Amino acid sequence: MKRVLLMVCSICLVLACVFGLFACVACVQDIQNVKEYKTSDTNTAMEGIEFARENGIKPLKENQQAYLDGADTFSDGLAAYNEGAAKLAAGEKAYAEGKKAYEEGKKAYEEGKQKIADNTQAYNEGKAMLEKIEPLMPYLDQYIQFRDGSLAKLPGFDSAQLWFVGVVRPLAKNLGLEIPEDVTDFPAYMQQMVAEGKAKLKEYEDGLKQLQEAEKMLADAEKQLAEGKAQLDKGRNDLAAGGAQLAEGDAQLNVFEQGEVTLAEGIYTLFHGMVPCYHWYSGEETIMSLPEYMAKELNVAIPDNLIIKNTATGENAPAYVLNEEAYAKLCDDVVAQMYLVDENGEKVVAPGREGFTLLDLDKCSVLFDKAEQYIVDQEADITKEATGRIVVCGLAAVACILGIVAGIIGLVGGISGNGKTGFGCGLVSAILAVAANVVGLITGYTNYIYPTRVNAAGNFVIKFEDMDHYVYSGSLQLKAVIILAVVADVFVIV
Repeated sequence: MKRVLLMVCSICLVLACVFGLFACVACVQDIQNVKEYKTSDTNTAMEGIEFARENGIKPLKENQQAYLDGADTFSDGLAAYNEGAAKLAAGEKAYAEGKKAYEEGKKAYEEGKQKIADNTQAYNEGKAMLEKIEPLMPYLDQYIQFRDGSLAKLPGFDSAQLWFVGVVRPLAKNLGLEIPEDVTDFPAYMQQMVAEGKAKLKEYEDGLKQLQEAEKMLADAEKQLAEGKAQLDKGRNDLAAGGAQLAEGDAQLNVFEQGEVTLAEGIYTLFHGMVPCYHWYSGEETIMSLPEYMAKELNVAIPDNLIIKNTATGENAPAYVLNEEAYAKLCDDVVAQMYLVDENGEKVVAPGREGFTLLDLDKCSVLFDKAEQYIVDQEADITKEATGRIVVCGLAAVACILGIVAGIIGLVGGISGNGKTGFGCGLVSAILAVAANVVGLITGYTNYIYPTRVNAAGNFVIKFEDMDHYVYSGSLQLKAVIILAVVADVFVIV
C-alpha cells in the first residue's frame, strides 16, 4: 500500500513539476513581452521628448519675443489697414455719389442744350420782331401826340386811331408785321410786342449763359472725378499692398502659433501615454501619471478618484481602471496652468491674434523633465516587479527539476521495491517551492502591475498600434507554484 501511495505521489509530483516548468517558461515569455514593449514605448517617448526640446521648445524660445513684437506690428498694421479700408469705402461711396451727380448734371446740361436749340427759332423770331418794330417807333410818338392833342390834326384823318389804321398798319404790314384788326391801342400793343420780344431774347440769353456756366461746372466736375478716381485707384493699390503685407505677416506669425499648438498637442500625447501604473486587482498606484507630476509642481489639485473599480466584466477585464473623465479634467487643469502670465497673473494674449495665448516654455521644459522622471521611475518599477517574478520562476524551476528527479526515483522505487523514495530531492524541491511562494507573497505575485500586450489572435505584440488588448500576467505562475509547493510537501510527508 505504501509503495502504491509512493507511486501515486511521485506521478503527481512529476506532473506538478512539468506544469510548473511550463508556467515558468510562460512567465519568462510574459516578462520578456512586458520588457520589450515598455522598452519600445520608452524609446519612442524619449525620441519624442528630445525632438520636442530641439524642434519645439528651443526654436519657440528663440522666436517668442520676435513673435510678440511681430504681433504688435501686425496689430498696428491691421488697425491701419482697417482704417484705410474704411476711408477707401467712404471714398468709393463719395466717388459714386459724385459720379451720379455728374451724370445727372450732364443729363441736365444735355437737356439745356436741347432747350437752347429748341428756343433758337423763338429767339430769332423775337429778334426779328424787335427789328420790325424799331421803324414804327417814330409813328408811335406821332400817334401819342395826335391822340393827346399836342399835335395838330394830320391831313385826311380825324383821329389818331384812323391815322393808325390808315397809315401805320399798312406800313407795319409792309415791314412784315401783321397787326391784328382788334388792336385799338397802338402804344399798348407796341409795349406788349417789345416786352414779349425782349423776354424771348432774355430767356434765350439767360439760358445760354447758364449753359455755359453748367458746361464749365461739368468740366470741373469731370476733372475732380478723374482726380478722385486716380486717388481711389491709388488707395486700392495701397490697400492691396497692405493686405499682402498683412497676409505675409500673418503667415509668419502662424508658423510660431502652429508650433505652440503642436507643442500643446504633444503635451496631451505624453499625458495619454504616461498614465498611472497600478496593481491589476487592487488598484493601488505605484507610479504617478505625468499630469500628476506636473500637478504637484504647479499646485493643481489632484482628484482622488483617478483609479476606480471596473464595472465591465470579461475574461481580460481588470478589477480597476483609469477614470477617463477625471483624468481628462486633470490634464486640462494642468495644461491651463502652463500658459505664460504677466505680472498681474493674467495670461499673455498676443495683440491682434484673436485671443491667442502663449505657453510658458519654461514650464514646458519642466514637463519634459518630469516625463523623463516618469520613465525612470517606471523602469525601476518594472525592474522591481520583473526581478521578483524571475526569482520566483528561478526557485520554482529548480524545484521542478529536483521534483521531477525525486518523482522518477520514487516511481522507480515504488515499482521495483528497491527502497529508494527520492526523499532528498523531494525535500529540497519542497523547500524551494515554499521559498518561491514566500518570495512571491513578498513581491506581490497575486496582484502584479504590468500585463502583456497581445493582438486579436492572442499573440504577443510590441507596438501599441498593433495591440488589441492587455492580458493579466501571473495567474498561471501563481497556480503553478502553489500546486508545486503543496504536491512537493505531500510527497515529502508521504
